[in-house]
Order: sequence, then C-alpha cells, then structure tokens
Amino acid sequence: MRVEMEGFKEQAEKIGKIPEGLDATIEKFLDDVGSDWWSDTRANTPVGETGELRRSMTFEGAKKSTGGFEIAVSNRLSYAEHVEYGHRTRGGKGYVPGVHMMRDGQKGAEERISKELGGLISEVEDEYSDD
Repeated sequence: MRVEMEGFKEQAEKIGKIPEGLDATIEKFLDDVGSDWWSDTRANTPVGETGELRRSMTFEGAKKSTGGFEIAVSNRLSYAEHVEYGHRTRGGKGYVPGVHMMRDGQKGAEERISKELGGLISEVEDEYSDD
C-alpha cells in the first residue's frame, strides 16, 4: 500500500522559479513534513497482536522529480489496506471499519504543506531576489 501526495500546482510553479541550488531547502522541509507524517501514521496504526503493521510503515525521504517533489509513506504488508479502509469479517456476517491512519496522516501533512510552504518559498525568493 502506498499513498502519495500530488497537486500543489501553484506552489510547484513558484518552486520552479527558485534557483536550483535552493532545492535542498524545499527538500529538507518536505523531509521534515514526511517524517512527521510517518510518525503520526505510525502512532495511529493499531498494534494488533504482533505490532508488525506499525513497524512496517516506511518513509523514504523527499525526492525531487520531473514535476516537483514527492513524499510518500507506505506499508508493505498485504493486510494494511484492509486495516486502512475496513473489511468484512471472516464469516462475512460483520464488518470491521477502517482505521484511516494513512488518510489522516496524509491530511495533516497536506495541511502543513499548504500552510507553511508558501511562506518558505517567499522567504527564499526574498533572500535571493535581485532587489
């Protein structure tokens, strides 16, 4: 299971105007956001009998791509989607609701990016403007 954030087109356009040497500033910020996203997701993941689901959450770090930057939190376990979205019980007579730990963690990360990235870009643009 992998959840990625896309969008933020307006911010991406602003990022494209910043000198390439400043990519590290954006990447560091997104690494911090991704690390918080990972921590929040892990904290909200049920432990179960073994704790394996929680331990299996991964964050690989922010990466610059063709269209901007990417951050992703993922879980390799086959049953992670069932815990996230919910599932029927084995006999099919009941339903276990989803925990939505990935969705909620992603929402927090998106809110932080929306709130803080524009200010960070403005600071960097001001620092390197020709004025």
